[in-house]
Amino acid sequence: ITMNPSPDAGLDGTITFCNTDGSADLFGSLGGNPDTGGQWSPALTSGSGIFDPSVDGAGIYTYTISNSCGTVTATVDVAVDDCSAPIAAFSVDQLTICVGECFHFTDLSTGSISTWNWDFGGAVSPNTSTAANPTIWPTSSGSFEISLDVSNAFGSDQMVISINVSDTPVIDAGPDTTINMNDEAYLSGLVNISGGEYSWSPEETINCSSCGSVIATPSLTTTYIVEYTLDAGCKSVDSV
Repeated sequence: ITMNPSPDAGLDGTITFCNTDGSADLFGSLGGNPDTGGQWSPALTSGSGIFDPSVDGAGIYTYTISNSCGTVTATVDVAVDDCSAPIAAFSVDQLTICVGECFHFTDLSTGSISTWNWDFGGAVSPNTSTAANPTIWPTSSGSFEISLDVSNAFGSDQMVISINVSDTPVIDAGPDTTINMNDEAYLSGLVNISGGEYSWSPEETINCSSCGSVIATPSLTTTYIVEYTLDAGCKSVDSV
């Protein structure tokens, strides 16, 4: 009489890979003393028990072994962790603003992120933030380098952009003026920053709607509005 041993698939096991790890044989994760020569399901890319975390998915893999005495199974629960460093990326709602306006930053980084570290290049005080999506209100003009560092246990990455803050002009149209019917009024928009463009309204009774100093010839009581705009789009408005 020949006694054949029952098949032995071993004991259930677990294994955790990093997504950056190399391949490994799941057979080594079975407990006990499993018989060789069994089959794995679902099928692995290798066609054998070799698991490659770059192409095979996490999940439960079943090892099946059979002989004339029956069929037995054991499983290996496979987890794949993202062990790569994050990639820094962010957007800003606008690259140029006027003093008194704000920048809104939106984190677009990819990967698992543990910390966000922003440096605003001296644009504001305090000059740093650990929020994912900060907002800042610069109080002075200039060009500033904004950097975002993102990190996790496996590394870090940085992105840097430049933003610009332009001065906000102030225009003074002068005091209200009283003139006689059919007389002229000499109006002047005094500004603190030169180089901008003037726009007076209503234009119909102004001799030059784009000049700093104008002659108004209203036929009735009129409020004149002057708008002054710098190249960066920052503007100021006054009336007389």
